[in-house]
Amino acid sequence: MFQSLTQSFMGLFSDENRAVGYNEAITVVMALVFPLAATISLTSGAWLPLSIPGATAQTRSLALPLAAILAWLIAALALGETFRAIYYREKSLWFPSVARVCGDLLVMGFAVSAGRQRSLLLAAWGLIAGVGLETLLEFAGLPVLLHSHFRPAWPSAARRQEMLDIVGEPLAGHGVQVLAGVGQRALASLLPPGSITAVSYASRIISTLERFVFRGFTVTTIQMRPSEDGAELYPRFRLLAVIGIALSAALLALSRPLVAIAFGHGHFVTENVLSLAVALQAYAPVILGQAMTRIPLGLAYAQKRGRVVFDFLAGVSVVILAAQAALVYLGLGLRAFGLGHSLAIALVGAWFLGAVLPATWRRAWLRRDGPRLGWMALGAWGSTALAAAVVGRLATGHWYSDWISVAVGALSCCLSILGAAYALQVEEAKQVLGWIAGRLHQQTKENTGTPSRFGGKGKRGS
Repeated sequence: MFQSLTQSFMGLFSDENRAVGYNEAITVVMALVFPLAATISLTSGAWLPLSIPGATAQTRSLALPLAAILAWLIAALALGETFRAIYYREKSLWFPSVARVCGDLLVMGFAVSAGRQRSLLLAAWGLIAGVGLETLLEFAGLPVLLHSHFRPAWPSAARRQEMLDIVGEPLAGHGVQVLAGVGQRALASLLPPGSITAVSYASRIISTLERFVFRGFTVTTIQMRPSEDGAELYPRFRLLAVIGIALSAALLALSRPLVAIAFGHGHFVTENVLSLAVALQAYAPVILGQAMTRIPLGLAYAQKRGRVVFDFLAGVSVVILAAQAALVYLGLGLRAFGLGHSLAIALVGAWFLGAVLPATWRRAWLRRDGPRLGWMALGAWGSTALAAAVVGRLATGHWYSDWISVAVGALSCCLSILGAAYALQVEEAKQVLGWIAGRLHQQTKENTGTPSRFGGKGKRGS
């Protein structure tokens, strides 16, 4: 939810007097999130049962203390994302990543200890400690790395209104997403045991992909301050669509071996692997939808169009929940959640692209690039599925069958995308293949001692 703080504050911090803006942002976030976290923690006994209506009494009793503890993540995450926006705006990108790694290492240490003691409460406290360490490191680094010293400052009425428009509306949109996630788990609780875990895992995997693969494009778009027509960003938009095609095709065709490799250990038995693979496979189109909307989302943040961002996030959330409820009612089981999400991001995403993208982008996409990438997607999925099926059949019964299926399927996916992109004259693919060919040719010339036509001489010639 709070990742929107990073992107919104980056747009807000475009003013000349950034130091004052930093202090005001930190002060407002501190004033809001600590009372909010305390309220949610203290009232967890009232709202938690409503979020998992199909859970047993034992499950509810186990979840209640966890909810009371984890509610404090709201305060730590909100402050951490605010600090991250300051670092990004000052183009100091490395330190937030270092702080996150330190926090993750602490969480992993707690997780190992919690596993030995079989204590969920210890794991929850470990998560609080890890996120808290990350936030404290980012705060401590402000005066050292950025020479920015925090002094509490309450914004003026006009500034508060600007914060509400630029930061509040996107944050409210993510809040609607969180509520939709609660509703999603409530629907999953109505399915057979283990469904909540499968749906939660699948949703988390997709959100992790979005955060670590696509979010950087959104942040970079905000930092670039693109021109009105955004011509310099269109090649990146097209490249991101190609990446989304590759990832979604791989997930659609390789979900079972991927889940088996990543999670099929210990108490995560074959039945759990199959349930998660079924749920995850239906989410494959969501990756492409996320890829297509990340740069337009950055454009909306850069243009301070908070209302459009809210409409997009809230619209996707509402359609997701309605579609998932309808599909669960129709008996689609675990597949209902991924298919409902895919339908929502397709419908609302199409509106969002039309509202945000410059007219030149829309014309280029509809006339040329959209059909090309559609053929690429079909070819990538077909080749990946065929390669994985053939290898899986040949290697059935061997411990390495899943690894071989993933390796061959991924290679087939990449080669088919590059080949189709080159044949369809997608410029980015031609550049990649040209670079690979150039490097191979240069290496060959260096090994034979013949001057290379790409510049320089071989080892013997020099």
